[in-house]
Amino acid sequence: MDAWDGEEFGRRCREAGLSVDELWLRYIGLGGSALPHDVERFMQGERPPPDQHDMLVHALNERFLELGGNHPVPYRSG
Repeated sequence: MDAWDGEEFGRRCREAGLSVDELWLRYIGLGGSALPHDVERFMQGERPPPDQHDMLVHALNERFLELGGNHPVPYRSG
């Protein structure tokens, strides 16, 4: 994702049924280092640091896999 779209990311989180806290727990489980209030800001449009972007997206995409979907949110690195 070259241009971070926090609004779209937030919409996808709601679509997956993830609250800020639920997403944050998944994200830190993958090695993320942002705090819950940072994750909330990312969901509202603030761009995450480059080294955290894909972990955040991966946490969300894992939820979509659990729901029987695919990886609807693109990764920065590919």
